[in-house]
Amino acid sequence: MSDPFEEVADGVFAYHHDWAEGLCAIVLGDEGAVAIDGGGDRADGEAMAAFLRRQGREPTRLIYTHGHSDHVWGAGPLGGGEVFSHERTPALMRRQVPDWARGWKVSEAEAATRVPWPTATFDQVMRWHLGGRTIRSIRTPGHSIDGTSYLVEDAGVLIAGDAIATGIVPALNDGDGRTLEMSHRLLLEMTDEEISVLIPGHGPVVRDEAVSDCLVWGAEYLRAVRQRLREQLMSGIEVEEALLASCPYDEFVGDRYDRERHSMLRRHEAAVTKMISEERTRIP
Repeated sequence: MSDPFEEVADGVFAYHHDWAEGLCAIVLGDEGAVAIDGGGDRADGEAMAAFLRRQGREPTRLIYTHGHSDHVWGAGPLGGGEVFSHERTPALMRRQVPDWARGWKVSEAEAATRVPWPTATFDQVMRWHLGGRTIRSIRTPGHSIDGTSYLVEDAGVLIAGDAIATGIVPALNDGDGRTLEMSHRLLLEMTDEEISVLIPGHGPVVRDEAVSDCLVWGAEYLRAVRQRLREQLMSGIEVEEALLASCPYDEFVGDRYDRERHSMLRRHEAAVTKMISEERTRIP
């Protein structure tokens, strides 16, 4: 895509970056604008800040969907004003600082200064009024403990972060498979009346019936893997390699995603491995 900015509704833009078809968003209102996530490289934040200035706006409000590296590392140029997140995001970010420092080969103190930290957090529904439009937060944990999506109410656009992906299999990271399935099903209930466009954390923007298709597939993938693992565990199979082998890629993903793209086979195996650890604790 030559132009990384895709206008998905009037004044609502998806920004495409290189981290596994990653997306951020910019929302313009009559009296304000926000950036949602900052990508994984400073160049992403610089591009988004420059875009805002071309629209006559300053990058003074930033919202995080969650605190993982590929959503906050690029946010520096966007973080000069207010930075909003769920209340669990700062702790999630702090836990990653040692890894950031090792990756950047700098001290932990230096690593912590390279990303904008939340200046205001919330644990209930939050709304941002931009003049003529409102953005509403929706809790969608499961990929991460702090996962939050944002609905541009008048446009029916959901900015989902990594709670929903259209270009990779569901990723659990520090989250939970059952919780992520519930987040998919919560959003699915909103598709008839509130959500018509989905900006995922990774993958193409989807619209209308494709939104429901994505949510149904993700929820069913998580349910099916969990059910298979529970059957295996309850039959006495305990060896992780055998449990992993019981959820083959071809059966659970098939041709939905090319196994070579974005290391998809590895991503599937990571999701299964995470659910193995979860279900071990739930089997009597």
